[in-house]
Amino acid sequence: MGSVPRAAETTINNVAVFQSYRAKQGGPSDELKWRPMRKGVADFDSRAEVSQRVNDRLMNALASVDDSRRLEELIADLQQHASRTPSTLREKRDERWLRSSAASSLESQSSTE
Repeated sequence: MGSVPRAAETTINNVAVFQSYRAKQGGPSDELKWRPMRKGVADFDSRAEVSQRVNDRLMNALASVDDSRRLEELIADLQQHASRTPSTLREKRDERWLRSSAASSLESQSSTE
């Protein structure tokens, strides 16, 4: 029998992308608007609701996968390290500088010996 995921866990690091229907902090409590979610305990219920919905969608998606392979085998490609090549001109310049610096230090070491 394979492993069966029974629970999901969600960590929200950037809560500002979510909104909660609340009054302005320190303002009148009857002026409710959609405002950016806060990271403190004030919007804890809203964050819990968002996390629960994410977890529910994840569990539903995993339950609908019709495959005999284990989850570990399905996501093996996603867990591989990506090789990163310099993408910006600055990174390319820095890489060329490091290569030339290393080469010149090797030349100076070999000429002093």
